[in-house]
Order: sequence, then structure tokens, then C-alpha cells
Amino acid sequence: PKVEEWEGAKRISLMKTGIQSPSEIPTCPRLVTFLLDGNWIEEITDGFFRSMSSLRVLSLRRNLALSKLPSGISNLVSLHHLDLSWTRIRGLPQELKALEKLRYLSLEGTRHLSIIPHQLISGFSKLEVLRLLWCGLWSRKEQEEGSVLYDDAEPLMKELLGLKHLNVLSWSLHSSLAVQKFLKYPKLLSITQSVGVYFCQSPPLNVLHLAYMENLQELVILNSDLEEMKIDSAEEVKKLFRSGFRSLNTVSVDYCQKAKDLTWLVFAQNLKELRIDSCYDVEEIISVDKLSDISEIN
Repeated sequence: PKVEEWEGAKRISLMKTGIQSPSEIPTCPRLVTFLLDGNWIEEITDGFFRSMSSLRVLSLRRNLALSKLPSGISNLVSLHHLDLSWTRIRGLPQELKALEKLRYLSLEGTRHLSIIPHQLISGFSKLEVLRLLWCGLWSRKEQEEGSVLYDDAEPLMKELLGLKHLNVLSWSLHSSLAVQKFLKYPKLLSITQSVGVYFCQSPPLNVLHLAYMENLQELVILNSDLEEMKIDSAEEVKKLFRSGFRSLNTVSVDYCQKAKDLTWLVFAQNLKELRIDSCYDVEEIISVDKLSDISEIN
């Protein structure tokens, strides 16, 4: 529809319509839901959201050319749901602070994201869902002290502890040190549904350290070294079979060149989907010898 026809609309979907850069300024004070997924939007003018004060849902998902948000996004004071996943966004503007009613924020797949200002996310006091899987994957070396993604994102971990309503989290860990820091925050571990572990090489990743994340459903391991599984006690074996990876249903292991097997998966008893790609040294998914050792211990 033409922009002048939007005025009375409550819901507009322009998904996969080939829009590149909307230049006209719409007037749609009644608009509640605006879906722009799957387009090639490169830039949004500052005034574009000026007359959308009732908007509650905005999705810009999979606009692969979109690299920044307009300052005018501060006009969206009623927004509850913001989906920026799989865009080329490099930084979040301070103007997002005006979105005080925000409950859902997805930054999944924002691989170029390097700047999230301090106190921005913690200012979303009503936030319930924050998705960060595959976030910042290609911008690790560009992250600066002015961003909560600096220092393995520990500043962001600390900010999230103050969000009383946050109950769903997905997270990206870009080093062995980042994994160690994340494990220090039980509250975050308990609400995390998806974790991506990338470039975890020295020391190697002990996957069993993630076993007791009670709500972990998806685990992605990319370009990492995996520590040899070592379990010495029957109690630990019983505990792993009883409580380990109890919600895990999807696992992806890619480019883990030194892994010989993935025997730890025997404890993921609800696993439904397994993807292994470019792990050239994997000889067995479940090692017969290691499985025998586990049986003997048990």
C-alpha cells in the first residue's frame, strides 16, 4: 500500500517486498504491529518513526543490509517487541533508552554488532526476553571499553542481574575466558535457553561444565577445542544421567578440528537434532571405549 494509505492501519506487514530505503514519512498513529522482515533496507530516515507512538511490535529481522538504527527510533515509546536479528547492525544508539516498555529484544545473528552502550540494556526494566545467539561473532576485535560487550561481555552479564523480569536468555561466548566468566552467574545460567561457544581454544572447552544449565535447549560449538571427557566417580555419572543436559534437544558442532568423539552427548537424553560439520578428526560420535568406561564406573 502507498504510505498515504497507512494512516488508519493497526497492523502492516511488508515482509519480503524488496523495500530498500523507505524515504517517505508515514503518519500512522494507530499502528500497533509493523513487520518489515526479509527486505534489503539499507537506511531508515530519522523521521520515519515520528508518527508511530502506539507501535508495540517492530520486526526488522533479516534486513541484511541494515547497519544502523535512526535516532528517531526514540519515538517508539510504546514498543514492547523489537526484533533486529540477522541484520548488519554495528551498534545500538543511546536513543533506544526511550523504549522503557520494551519486553522482548532479539539481537540474534547480529554478527557485526560491537557497541552496546553501558546502562542501555539494564534500563529496560520490563525486559523479559533477550536473544544474543551469534551476536558479535565477527566484531570481537572491534569491541571497545564504551561497550558492555568489552571484556568478554562481563559488563553486560552484571547489568542483566538487575533485570527482575528477565526469564529467557540466549548468549554468545567468544573465548575460553568468556565461558569461565559466564559460569560465575547462576541466575543467568538458569534462564539461558541457547548458548553459542565460539573460538574456545586455550584452555579447551569442557562441555560438561554446561551440563547443569537446567533450561538449555540449544548448544552451538564453533571452531573450538574440546577437552577430553573425564569422569571418575559413579556419583557424577549418576548425576549426569539424572540431571545433565535435561532440556538439551539441539546441538551443532562445527569446525572443531581436534575433536575425536562427542561421547558427552550420551548424557543428552532428550536430544532430537544433531549437526556435525567440518569436524574432520571425529572418528565416532559416541566412543565405544569411553561408553564402556562410563558403564564400568556406574
